[in-house]
Amino acid sequence: LVGACIVHFVACGWWGLGRGYEKKSWAESCGARELDYSQQYLISVYWVLTTMSTVGYGDITPKNDDERAYSILAMVIGCTL
Repeated sequence: LVGACIVHFVACGWWGLGRGYEKKSWAESCGARELDYSQQYLISVYWVLTTMSTVGYGDITPKNDDERAYSILAMVIGCTL
């Protein structure tokens, strides 16, 4: 249950970063801004799980320094779980 809560909060933070930039963000590059909230959340959770498990398929990638720093934090959290 704790892991699910961590995934949820990291996913919400990832989506917040993508929304915060008008251009050059992960959300803009993969077209997630035009989707409904459930699809946006699903994409964010997918990113968190692939990043925290260190699989990292590479289909959703950080596009600016803030997103890169957040990705590093997510990887560190994933390694400690």
